[in-house]
Amino acid sequence: MRFLAVLVAALAATLAAVVLIDPYDSGRFPTIGIVGISDTNQRTEYVSLGRSHKFNAAIFSDSHGQLLDPDRLTQATGLSFVQLSIPGAMAPEQLAVMRWFIRHHAQIGALVLAADQRWCGEDPQPWKWFPFWLYGDSDLQYLASSLNSRSVGAAVRRIEHAMGLLQPSDRRGYDDYEARRPPDYTFAFPPPPPPAPPPAPIDLAARVFPAIDRLKAELDAAPTGTSLVVVFPPVYIAALPSDAQAVAELAECKARLARLARATPHGGFLDYLIDSPIARDQASFQDVDHYRAPVARRIEHDIAGVLKGPAAASR
Repeated sequence: MRFLAVLVAALAATLAAVVLIDPYDSGRFPTIGIVGISDTNQRTEYVSLGRSHKFNAAIFSDSHGQLLDPDRLTQATGLSFVQLSIPGAMAPEQLAVMRWFIRHHAQIGALVLAADQRWCGEDPQPWKWFPFWLYGDSDLQYLASSLNSRSVGAAVRRIEHAMGLLQPSDRRGYDDYEARRPPDYTFAFPPPPPPAPPPAPIDLAARVFPAIDRLKAELDAAPTGTSLVVVFPPVYIAALPSDAQAVAELAECKARLARLARATPHGGFLDYLIDSPIARDQASFQDVDHYRAPVARRIEHDIAGVLKGPAAASR
């Protein structure tokens, strides 16, 4: 009984410490008042950034949107952008982060979604390594899930951050994957596919896109006046879909996302996921899936043009 009592007391003390330190800066409960975090894991880092009132605009994506610079978009649009793209994230994870951002902001200037084919599946499956409990509505689930060594480690890091022993996280969540590329990096690009005739049209009017339906529900819950810009970033020509069914599904998916974005104030749709000079230029890519900085700058310029343009709703 003494052993059990000590164990329960230790667990209770640990949970109390985690709650008071608030390792992920979730803001769910009263804390000891530490400001900011030091975290290099976007899955947990964005809990703090996503609820911060310093920002009224955000970028959501997997690594396909990671290179978009929130500082440049802030300067170009007059909005205050935060980068909330998580490498490897599927549509359910991106929607969870978007929901967290929307719930913590009474006014939102713009949501930028850098989408890809993962948004076009009939049954999008969540990424099992993603901490949905951090971004969910249940405080009870948060408490139950916080009692683990990972949260304790994050609490220790936050204490070290408060003592000035660790560098704070990037103030806008930006992580430039090109900056980590070795100087001698090379990539063997596959040859471009031979020209092919256009595939026969496939009627997908009855096709279900659950991720897009969920996105619409989140937009309906967003503050009045929220703009949505949907971007399909480019990939190298060899990575574009060629199967007739996949091509048709992607086209229908793009059309529905475009309608959804254009229905918002100053919203718009930008499609680079096509056969184009960019898609055929190896110098524009780090690998078949990830574009380089000059392409990111062009996309940022075009996003700003949509948000600032008087005819944005018709784009």
